[in-house]
Amino acid sequence: YAAVDTFEADIGSVVSIPLYIDNDSDAADSYQLSTGSSYALGPVGDLLPGWSVQFFLSDGSGNPVGGAITSTPSVPAGTVDFEIIAMVTLPSDQAQGLYDLQHDNNGDTEATKLDGNGDGDGDYPLFFKIVSASTGAEDVTLDAIDVNVVHATTLTPSGSSQIEVGGTVSYPHTLTNSG
Repeated sequence: YAAVDTFEADIGSVVSIPLYIDNDSDAADSYQLSTGSSYALGPVGDLLPGWSVQFFLSDGSGNPVGGAITSTPSVPAGTVDFEIIAMVTLPSDQAQGLYDLQHDNNGDTEATKLDGNGDGDGDYPLFFKIVSASTGAEDVTLDAIDVNVVHATTLTPSGSSQIEVGGTVSYPHTLTNSG
């Protein structure tokens, strides 16, 4: 699989992804919306733990409006680029938002690396699927989220002690890698 677009994001952030629907038919139609982290010619798989996606209508300038939706309103026949916005919330737990992911993207039980932007680390797959309410026709697109590396350490001293002239005291410290 190859991602159409890859978005960089920090742990705990929200990414706005514009999606476009073309209704090439001769009749108005509405579409069911779904998203998941894997796809193998059927329903999209569940999102990975800690990740969430909500769909919104667009104001025409790429901003979400109104409440979250699970299907579109009626899209007129011949419409090109009916925009919806997927708001992707990344987990705040770094164990659920690794910067280098290997994941079974296609349901074959083999973990692979999706490198959407060519930087060498594995990105999080987001398969967006629409299904026509009137015909059952469907389409799937793949975007990716590249989680930014977090470099963070904490040095914690163990306390305090008294010392007399000529004496020595050892102060153990704890160095924690929270990146």
